[in-house]
Amino acid sequence: TREALEQQRILREQLERERQELQLQQQQQSHQHQQQQDPASISKMATMMMGRGRGRGVSNLPAWLVEQQRKQAAAADTAALGSTAKLSDNNDNRDQN
Repeated sequence: TREALEQQRILREQLERERQELQLQQQQQSHQHQQQQDPASISKMATMMMGRGRGRGVSNLPAWLVEQQRKQAAAADTAALGSTAKLSDNNDNRDQN
């Protein structure tokens, strides 16, 4: 009847208002949560996201070649650190003389 239809309409409108209010609250909480995250964690998350899928830093090189390049880079870093240490030792020896 008309009364039942009117009650249903009122109930639907009330439910829609409550749903919109909840969505707004969730959006505000999400926005606040994003603002509370420190920049370091955001940049870390962005770094973690990189390299997923083609065209985003993924190499098409075979795994053995990537591993070989990684080892060569690590060896170069170690050698660079060793030469820096030798230079600082030489400077210390000069200062003592």
